[in-house]
Amino acid sequence: MKNKQMSETFLLAMIITFSGGLQDAYTYFARNKVFANAQTGNIVLMASKLSDGQYADAIRYVFPLLSFALGIFVAEQIQGYYKEAKKLHWRQTILILEIVSLFVSGCTHHCKNCFNQMTWDFKYGKEFNQEVEDLIIDYLKPEHITGLSLLGGEPMEPSNQRVLLPFIKRVKELYPQKDIWCYTGYLFDQELLSESRARCEVTDELLSYIDVLVDGKFIEELKDLSLKFRGSSNQRIIDVKQSLEKDEIILYKDLNENRNFQKYE
Repeated sequence: MKNKQMSETFLLAMIITFSGGLQDAYTYFARNKVFANAQTGNIVLMASKLSDGQYADAIRYVFPLLSFALGIFVAEQIQGYYKEAKKLHWRQTILILEIVSLFVSGCTHHCKNCFNQMTWDFKYGKEFNQEVEDLIIDYLKPEHITGLSLLGGEPMEPSNQRVLLPFIKRVKELYPQKDIWCYTGYLFDQELLSESRARCEVTDELLSYIDVLVDGKFIEELKDLSLKFRGSSNQRIIDVKQSLEKDEIILYKDLNENRNFQKYE
């Protein structure tokens, strides 16, 4: 009889089914009536909104559908690459890449064709309180979770910086081995380290806890789907600690071979 992978066992199937149902219930009731996993439900609800002429409400179902499709594509690529591996199963490789993400509401950049326009509103989403903070801290515990990603909205709006600082400090104290990535429309050297509307009394300390900063506004005219971890070619992926230590922009080491960052006036 053929030995089964752990990922093919009945017990794990039951756990995944329960987890998927729990995620769907949470996102439907707490995240504006979208499903995390049940994409057929998202399609039905989107079609219903479109037929009623509620186009703005229908748009919110597009992002989970695209994210789900992207996840399937990435998983298939990893499966194909590691299919014949004897020591590391392709499903284990996918899990290793997991990272916890926190989407911060509030943004004044309003980039053209922003993928997450609903988060421009500073009052959008669930309040970031102690309960939410503790939940994210708990999500970060497993060893296969490699770190925390801060997205938006705009995490580096001064009002958001003040809220994030105690939380980010706590993350680093509990999980010093995990990386913290931050996506911001503000420029690292020209706005976050120099006098600008982005700087406030906590900016320097917050930056000291961030490992990698993806800076610069998303610019539709420079959009490039082949780029790693960024949407347009003007954006830079910066090794924050090295840059602060050497007082110059040091790009993230895994991407140094791709330095063609473009400026856009």
